[in-house]
Amino acid sequence: MESRLAVFVDGSNLFGCLQGFGLKVNNYEDFYEYVVERAVDSWKRCIVGVPPTVRLQRIYWYVVGSIDEWDLAVPRSQSTMRELFDRSDEVRKLFCEEAGRDLAARNQDTGGAAVADEAFRRFLRDREAWLADKTRLLDGMNRFHHAVSSSTDFIEVRAVGHWKVDFISRTLSEKGLDASLSVDMVTTADHYDIGLIVSGDADMLPSIRHAKRLGRQIGAVEFVRGHPPEKVGRGFSSKLRVEADFVLRIYATDLEREEFASR
Repeated sequence: MESRLAVFVDGSNLFGCLQGFGLKVNNYEDFYEYVVERAVDSWKRCIVGVPPTVRLQRIYWYVVGSIDEWDLAVPRSQSTMRELFDRSDEVRKLFCEEAGRDLAARNQDTGGAAVADEAFRRFLRDREAWLADKTRLLDGMNRFHHAVSSSTDFIEVRAVGHWKVDFISRTLSEKGLDASLSVDMVTTADHYDIGLIVSGDADMLPSIRHAKRLGRQIGAVEFVRGHPPEKVGRGFSSKLRVEADFVLRIYATDLEREEFASR
């Protein structure tokens, strides 16, 4: 008898956990093989009697693949940006103070309109540079994920996440990744017997419960700072721990000792 294993990885959650530990994975193929091997051992300890063999079906690695597209050189985009700028008192004040000082130092017009226009030009250049930097970062991530996916037969990278841009706060919010993972976990349930989730997000609970109602066994991976008997994981919901059939705890020190990750 054989059981089929599928792994569903929230790439952002994984990256955040490892980054929080100050770790960088050296080779993702080796890293995932280690996680799968440990997960199978954990699952077998939950089985009464002689457990069946386990065959890895696929590792689905969900990552961000796109970002809001803005051409800040065109008048329409600049008009939208000006509205955002004018509505943000704190940001506008910061740039106006800087613009006013520089205009005064150059003996130029320091009237309200002149300062506001110079402040907006500075704001626009700053946000344009910031957006270009984030776009280059995403391009690099996409190339890396493509290289990983092309180098192995069992890792499938799904670039379904999207970065939504907030120019005022210079932040990115991730959209779509969790939803795609949850949907796939349910719709592919006929193709696996054991589902392993690499995510600590409680939003996964409805999909986990649905998969379990279909007779699937669900495990979750919890990354833990330090070494045993440390009990506090990072970014892992206690509700997820309770709902999963088994939980695999992976310690940062083990990843370093086995040379799957380094600082």
